Amino acid sequence: IPLGIQLLNENKLPEMAQIMEKLQTYTPKLEREEPTEVSGTSVVLDKSSMLPLLLGGDQLTAARARGVLAIRANHDRSEDRLEGLIPVVEDWHARLTFAKVSVCLSKSSPLV
Repeated sequence: IPLGIQLLNENKLPEMAQIMEKLQTYTPKLEREEPTEVSGTSVVLDKSSMLPLLLGGDQLTAARARGVLAIRANHDRSEDRLEGLIPVVEDWHARLTFAKVSVCLSKSSPLV
């Protein structure tokens, strides 16, 4: 799914929050109704829950995303708390380097 390009700086927390808000629009939502007791009366409240998606990036991106989540932890709605995203580190550069070194060592050839 092409998510488009956002011309925002992920090193600035307000802009990272905008990026995360946009990405959360792709998070699948489940609507459910649960009976809740309010002042002794049973009331049905609409509650939405999200199926969280992984927000992958390098270590700095994951740290900025965790910072945005920490800032928004006390918001009322799950959408405002950005609960649809889970920041994870995807350091594929290190994996690629490891794979190159492993292949070179297994062939006993010099590193390229």
